[in-house]
Amino acid sequence: MTSPQNQHKRLKRTWSDFEEESKLAMEKEAMLDLEEGSIPDIWNEGGPALLPSAKYLCQRQEYDEMIEHYWSMAFMAGPHRGSSPADLQKEFIKLEMEVHGWAWRFGEEDSMLHLSSDDKQAIIASLDGFCVQEDWDKIHSSLPPAARSVFGKVLLETMLNQFIYKKFATSPFWFMDAKMDAMDQPGDVNFIKRLDYIYQRFKEILPTNAAWWKSTLVSICTAAIQFVDGPRYSALGQPMHEHRKALVKSYVDELWGCRLFRLLLKESLSESLQTFRDDRLHMILEFAAEKLIAGQASVFGNLVVERLPELAKFDHHSDTMVTHHFHAGSESHHGAQVLLVVSYSYHDTIVGMNYLPVPPIQLIRAEVLTAPMAPEQHAQWAAAAGNDDATQDERIDNEEVDNERNERDGEGEGEREGEGGKEREDDDDNDNEGEDDNSDDEDFEDDE
Repeated sequence: MTSPQNQHKRLKRTWSDFEEESKLAMEKEAMLDLEEGSIPDIWNEGGPALLPSAKYLCQRQEYDEMIEHYWSMAFMAGPHRGSSPADLQKEFIKLEMEVHGWAWRFGEEDSMLHLSSDDKQAIIASLDGFCVQEDWDKIHSSLPPAARSVFGKVLLETMLNQFIYKKFATSPFWFMDAKMDAMDQPGDVNFIKRLDYIYQRFKEILPTNAAWWKSTLVSICTAAIQFVDGPRYSALGQPMHEHRKALVKSYVDELWGCRLFRLLLKESLSESLQTFRDDRLHMILEFAAEKLIAGQASVFGNLVVERLPELAKFDHHSDTMVTHHFHAGSESHHGAQVLLVVSYSYHDTIVGMNYLPVPPIQLIRAEVLTAPMAPEQHAQWAAAAGNDDATQDERIDNEEVDNERNERDGEGEGEREGEGGKEREDDDDNDNEGEDDNSDDEDFEDDE
């Protein structure tokens, strides 16, 4: 026989099952009474709502798809090696060192005396955005002493950084082939400008979405899988890669074709050293192209370049600029005028992989050379420059030339005066001799 306790438990379970079945039947009947078009999404397949809020209800399946999309976007830059901001900062520092080392080794060491006044001003004008547009001698005399002595090397380094900026940093899409189809060999010359215009307008209304769109597009177009025999690109990436290599080679040729650039180079090099110089320059441009593409693809932000006039005054508290190492011993003061932006500032305004706002990521800090703040500092710098002041050397050389000319002119005039004096003396002697002869004749006549 079943005990009363067991009978009570069995009855309780039966009643509970009946209540649950009744509840389900009632819900099913209510659902059938609703029109099919009015059934809310929350009751459809996918489970109960997650993260309910006043603005949005997300089903579990939709939530899983969103998380999957987020991670796929976050790791889209995986093929780019060293794609974290910290790694990119190291790579950009390496690029700065390569540019500086090349300019230091192959830049003209003399005091630019071989340049005409027109060439000097043409060089300053060509560096607009990186150098104040003032007179060459005024800029030179305002630089710290160390920079004055190697002004040509400083200008060469600045010019090379400016070229890298113009070719690789003004547009994230510079490497794209811009073809309408496989048979379109030249491509559209205005394609990059049109795409840039879309990107700029996109940033104005949805900067985070624009950053993700730009970074994803650049990453897919340049992603490669690394193998032992070298990288392999997709059907989309291979034409882009070939076009990029051809563009970099054409940029090298363009740089060598620049007369102002060649004026800042050493002239007397051996054939082997000249070959090394040319190959090294090609390598620097390839490295710059690779790293600037990696920055556009992997940071998921809208990258911004700052130079003149944005960096017109030196700011000790800013993370965007530092003094160039040629300021050693002649430190710059806060608020001093920036004369040269030797290398530009490059930072990220937002990070698309974060939900909360974050401060900009500074990938490159601009290296600047500034003018002295007061006449006393200007006098100190001029005194420290001493014989290293190329302008002073030029002035001294010109004064020596003028002195030599004056001395030669003086000697010539002295010789001419000496010769003239001697002739006059001879004439006087002849006249005196004539007078003496006449007096002798007169005396002879008187004797007669």
